[in-house]
Amino acid sequence: MNNEEKKIGIIIIAIILGVILFFNSIVFIKTGEIGIVTRFGAVQDKVMQAGINFKIPFVQGVKKMNCKTQEMSTKNESSTKDLQDIAIEVSVNYCVNVGQAHQLYKNVGTKYQDIILTPILADTIKTASAEYTAEETVTKRAELSNKIYEKLNARLNEQGISIVNVNIVNLTFSEAYNQAIEEKQIATQRTLTAQQELETTKVEAEKKKVEAEGQAEANRIINESLNSDNLQKQFIDKWNGQLPSTITGDTIPFLNIN
Repeated sequence: MNNEEKKIGIIIIAIILGVILFFNSIVFIKTGEIGIVTRFGAVQDKVMQAGINFKIPFVQGVKKMNCKTQEMSTKNESSTKDLQDIAIEVSVNYCVNVGQAHQLYKNVGTKYQDIILTPILADTIKTASAEYTAEETVTKRAELSNKIYEKLNARLNEQGISIVNVNIVNLTFSEAYNQAIEEKQIATQRTLTAQQELETTKVEAEKKKVEAEGQAEANRIINESLNSDNLQKQFIDKWNGQLPSTITGDTIPFLNIN
């Protein structure tokens, strides 16, 4: 091999190495991601933002973390203030704090959902539900959701995770409690029905009383009008001044004009 061929070979090798080094020094970070920079495996304070970034080949490494809003659902068994068993299914939206992403990665890595979010959420649900009775978890459902959100956010924010919102998807009670609620509803409905029937009876009785009083008053007025003077006056008002043309019996009709 002559010198010219050696030079060409060296140039080709240099080009290949240059290409390798170039592509090893470029890092593409997508929108919604953050690049955690490591130096020989040790996490650095520096992070890479979305776009094209450069690193030192074979010295620095980059771990990408999702900083978009993410969703997780979980169902946890708990107890209420009045010691009723309850299963609470919640949906949680959360995101990684960009400014704390490198610390979160340093402490727990990329499996933060399994390592800290899930267990802390389960404990928070138990703590929050214990402040409400079984009935209140239904009537104050929004308040309970907000309570879980506040407690969860307070515990996770310092770890580098922000809670966007918490929604209670479903509440499941024990069979015994559901039966007790059904019996209570039936009893309440029976009471309401009885009260309505009583009110109806009172109204009807009052109506009959008023009708009876009205009829009695009408009868009194009629009886007062049926005396001899009134009857004679009515006869005179209607008489045309002529005596009957035919009289039967020995009695001749006459008027009392005294």
